[in-house]
Amino acid sequence: MRLQIIANPDMPYHKSEDYESIMVPVLRASGHSVSMSTNHADLNAEVLSNTDVLLLYTTGGHLEPAQEQALVDFVRRGGGLVGIHCAADSFKDSQVYMDLICGRFVHHPAHQVFHIQIRDSAHPITAGLEDFDVYDELYLMETQPQRYHLLVSCPWEGADRDVAWVREEGQGRVYYCSLGHTPEALAHPSVQQLHLRGCEWAARLL
Repeated sequence: MRLQIIANPDMPYHKSEDYESIMVPVLRASGHSVSMSTNHADLNAEVLSNTDVLLLYTTGGHLEPAQEQALVDFVRRGGGLVGIHCAADSFKDSQVYMDLICGRFVHHPAHQVFHIQIRDSAHPITAGLEDFDVYDELYLMETQPQRYHLLVSCPWEGADRDVAWVREEGQGRVYYCSLGHTPEALAHPSVQQLHLRGCEWAARLL
């Protein structure tokens, strides 16, 4: 799998160096080719033409029309799109992007230990995983649940909050997981498995 990660430049949180130091070794240890950029302009047709899966660990930003089209074409023609945590707080003025990942960040409670529930234990991404607790930041989002298949949720304030899901777009696959704000979460074995398997599923390796 050729995995292209686009992350944040010089952020006080959602740090590219955290993802690079904690998660990239896990991805490479599984035999995958990983490239990482902190330039949002690298989301373009040329880069995507040499990519199997695009992983976004970005915050904010703006997609130009050509970037929107390149991303949609990439997925619909069979590419994989993986959004991790802050990807739901990215490119928020783009309805095209929102319709791809089906989640838009609204707010979050304070960092604390959350109980994470596996909702579909038969899916290749979650097979064999059990419910777990993790210190992280829980995203409360606007979502499009009718357009995705839910894998993971978290009970919060009397309701189940969607945490990870999958969907297909044309010939491509999309996976989103909101876990991964804190280094503690990125280092959690179950979170690492969700991120790794999400990429592999998006690449049709699972």
